[in-house]
Amino acid sequence: MTQATPMPSTVALTEGELRSYRELGYAGPFPLFDDQGIDDVLREWDRTRDHLPWYKGHHVYRGPIVDALRSDAVVGRVASVLGDDLMLWGSQVMAKRGGEVHRWHVDIETMEWTSINFWAALRNVTADATVLLLPRTQRLTVSPQELERTEGLDLTDTQAVRRAAIARGIETELVTVDIPPGTFVIFDGHLWHGSVNNTTKLRSALLAQFSPTTARAKIPRTYVPPIEWDPTPAPCLLVRGTDVGGINTYVEPTEPPARRPTIFGVRRAVDHLAQRVTKRIARPATTRRTVSVCIVGTGGAAARHVHALRQQPGLDVRISAVGRDPDRVAAWVARHAATRGYRSIDEAMEAADDIVVIATPPSSHADYLDRAMAAGKHVLVEKPAVRSLDELIPRLAAIRAYKPAWMVAENSHFSPMHRLVLARVRDGAIGNPLVTTLRRLRRRLPAEGWKALDTESSGALNEGGIHWIRVGLALTGVTRPADVEWVFAAQPGQKTIDNHGDDTAVVTWRARTGALGELAHSWGLEGGRMLLRSAVIGTEGAIYFDVSGRFATISRGHSWAQRPLVPWHALRAREDLTGTFEMWRSFLESVRSGAPVAHTIDEAAADLGVVEASYRAMTSQAAQPLDARLG
Repeated sequence: MTQATPMPSTVALTEGELRSYRELGYAGPFPLFDDQGIDDVLREWDRTRDHLPWYKGHHVYRGPIVDALRSDAVVGRVASVLGDDLMLWGSQVMAKRGGEVHRWHVDIETMEWTSINFWAALRNVTADATVLLLPRTQRLTVSPQELERTEGLDLTDTQAVRRAAIARGIETELVTVDIPPGTFVIFDGHLWHGSVNNTTKLRSALLAQFSPTTARAKIPRTYVPPIEWDPTPAPCLLVRGTDVGGINTYVEPTEPPARRPTIFGVRRAVDHLAQRVTKRIARPATTRRTVSVCIVGTGGAAARHVHALRQQPGLDVRISAVGRDPDRVAAWVARHAATRGYRSIDEAMEAADDIVVIATPPSSHADYLDRAMAAGKHVLVEKPAVRSLDELIPRLAAIRAYKPAWMVAENSHFSPMHRLVLARVRDGAIGNPLVTTLRRLRRRLPAEGWKALDTESSGALNEGGIHWIRVGLALTGVTRPADVEWVFAAQPGQKTIDNHGDDTAVVTWRARTGALGELAHSWGLEGGRMLLRSAVIGTEGAIYFDVSGRFATISRGHSWAQRPLVPWHALRAREDLTGTFEMWRSFLESVRSGAPVAHTIDEAAADLGVVEASYRAMTSQAAQPLDARLG
């Protein structure tokens, strides 16, 4: 029989606090951390979060997180409600970005067994960035998620959720928990709760979940009924008393893994400096607005769009989804806290969503584009816009005349480094640009899923290289297909991955400005981790940069001396090096104001035209013009 080390109980809920907890479903706040303690928790989270057995498993490692959750200040108060035989089965640091809303819910696990939730404020927790509770709703036998499925309840609409509780006989008023950093509240796991961050800052909190040892803790694989549970048992920590049930797997915390080394600490130093500079930038006050977005497809691209959307300040975003498999859509909706899932594309197009995001494999794009445009939606489509020029050219006139916002989701066009380098080139910092060379070599074994199929992609250049074609064309002054004189391309005589078409290619083009561009792109060759592999060279100097967006230098007068060209003013955070956040910010501004999109259909047509001309050149072994139908 497992037994925890006995600890004298010095802290417990008072009689009044216990009565209030049983009536309202929550108690607190109570003090726990000082500023140093908060720093220690966040440092441990940063160190261990990539090494957890599951995302609620921070308690498997020794350190300040498990020390705090084992403390009598916490365990003593939880034991006042659940008794002295207690286990901790879930612990995580929750970081919510500015503008992010965690919709109303009851945790899936607590629908299955008794638990108490612990919620401690760490950084930037205020009345505008805190946990939300609906007192007394712990008495209900139905969860908000179930009402969403059965009655269409909007779980982002607080007043609608409150009315749903009142309709079931619960007198309740919204509680916006006033919880200073370093303090915590506890609440019944069945209590309806949510959270909000109506600020521009990253808000962090420590969440933990305790249960009596008679309960069986499990790890969910899915988040909509019928719940699928992982066969691997949830690692539990016995924090007080005895393992009465004998049905759980207990761990003793071990030392966290060593921190991943970095070259001279550069990566962390750069990240830290970027964050400090970002904090100093004054951001204008924003008026919150609501936008509804339907994402077609439930793959990795869809998840990236959700992440970028929820980072947008001043935006309440309602996300829905549609796909080929209704069960997969339902699981995706639950996993990403989306508003709803549609059963068919027809149902999705008839709904009132403002924006449609097409994030499916390319062969389906043309059909979905036609449907979205017929419904008058704002459209954002993953690149390439369609499978081929044969599908794009008949639609060009309609897209150019389309009044709602219409854009290809080419995030590299919006990456901070690309925008900075392009701005310096256009400002004449290096004179007239004559030669641009780009290197993007990244080994993928094997090609991912549909990207290896001939029905979906002509090869690595078509699916991945098109990103860097866009960067290179912009640096050589190409904004439309007619700006490209010719294209030549070749590939090595040996392939290194199993995909359809090319895995490695070198593409050269000449722009009507007289500038030459070259791209070396590969999914089969590793280019190493050295920076500054690419360059744009002009008559008065050169800019050398890494296409992944981490660093750049400039030399003037063709001197050997180079100085950093560091985009601190453009770099919001490390995670926007790809430009996805800025792409969505720009597109949403076009949706709001009606202004032209920042990545035009003519630019996207030039990108696809160069790719297809490259494949023709590989076959003919001669330079090729772009398809004449592009104009």
